[in-house]
Amino acid sequence: ASLLKAPLAMGVFKRYESKTITPNQKLALTDAEKDPRFGSLWKQKSGTKLTVDQTLQQLLIYSDNTVQELLLKLLTGAVIDDVFDALDIPKTRDTTNHPTVTAKNYSSILRCLYLACYLTKEHSNTLLTILTQTMFTDKLPAGVPGNIPVAHKIGVAESSSSSIYTDCGIIYYPKRPYVLCVMIESDEKTATKTISEISKIVYDFVNSQ
Repeated sequence: ASLLKAPLAMGVFKRYESKTITPNQKLALTDAEKDPRFGSLWKQKSGTKLTVDQTLQQLLIYSDNTVQELLLKLLTGAVIDDVFDALDIPKTRDTTNHPTVTAKNYSSILRCLYLACYLTKEHSNTLLTILTQTMFTDKLPAGVPGNIPVAHKIGVAESSSSSIYTDCGIIYYPKRPYVLCVMIESDEKTATKTISEISKIVYDFVNSQ
């Protein structure tokens, strides 16, 4: 689901470092990339141009699916698999051949960004900073005080029989940041409420220590 947009962004930054692509490189939107399920870029007319840096903002802040398709077309090779290999995350796939992750595995991605184990420190911090600016604030961020930054990524995985809602992030508790990743199979209202409640329980525990 949309959780995989973070490792996709890591793949983009990795190509910045190898000089394969540049932040100001322009991408042109076509009808083939338009996906209305998440984000609003699909409303733009074909031929609209964005820089790679602009697409990263749309990808991580608004979880835009159209941008994801643009970036996947730009990048060569198995970008997400490369990140999984570097972090030793098992490459399992669902029935539609999409990569899948567990809460524990996804926590490894966040921990790697925090420790700059895959990207440079500068690029890791830039990516995490963008993740603190996401417009989705009703799950993990809702369980902590507003002055505590949360670098997180939401996701929704839907099938004909069920929906799984997720939110995984780094909660920047002063001098004791922690990772929390919650995945719930339920309706959206229940999932949103439950994730925010779990986030508050964990925050209160850390705060009490």
